Formats: sequence, structure tokens, C-alpha cells
Amino acid sequence: LTEQVRKKLSRAITEKFITDDGTLPLVSINPGLEKTLSETLQATDEGSYLALDPSLAQKFISKISATSEKFTELGYNPVILTASYIRAGMSNFVERFVPGVSVISHQEIAPNTRVQSLGVINMD
Repeated sequence: LTEQVRKKLSRAITEKFITDDGTLPLVSINPGLEKTLSETLQATDEGSYLALDPSLAQKFISKISATSEKFTELGYNPVILTASYIRAGMSNFVERFVPGVSVISHQEIAPNTRVQSLGVINMD
């Protein structure tokens, strides 16, 4: 239900991250990593979360932190783009370990938004 509401609010969500020149800078998640993360997804009454192995979690946190620093250097709000089915779990994880980084799904990007890719997060 939350993902359906967020889809309807795509314009408002996108506007929070648009730069002065009208682009949406973001990084995406490597498809292989996204698959790995989806396999660790756990659902509870309090929401979903990623149940990552501690070493994988630490590597992922390091990658997200480095990404956040890159956004900060450029004067942008850090945004990670991921699939809608893991957005909530990933958002909960990121919020806990790297505050200030937002996680959005493809459906939350308003139509006709110019997207600027700043890279891809992978575990290589």
C-alpha cells in the first residue's frame, strides 16, 4: 500500500531532490547486488528490512557512505534508485546506518524528469 501511495506522490517526491537546473541526480544499484539484497529482505509487522550478513552489511554501508560524500561534494542531496519491491527495506537499512541518504524507486520519479546518473553501487 505504501508503495502505491508513493507512486501517486511521485511529483512531490521528485521535487525534493531536483537541482536548480531541473535534473534529478542519483545513483542506482547494480542488478546483481539488487538481487542479493532482495534475497535478504525480511517482512515484519513493523515493516521490511534487509537481513544482511555482517560483512556484506559493512561493505554496503561503506559504499553508501562513499556515495553520500560524492553527492555532498557536488552540493546534491544523496539519492539511491532501486526497485520498488526492496525500496522500503533498503530505505530502513540506509536510514539506520547512513542518515541523510534517500532511497526511491523508479515509479517515484515523476514523468518527464531529467535524470543524471552519478554512478552505480556494486560490491566489486
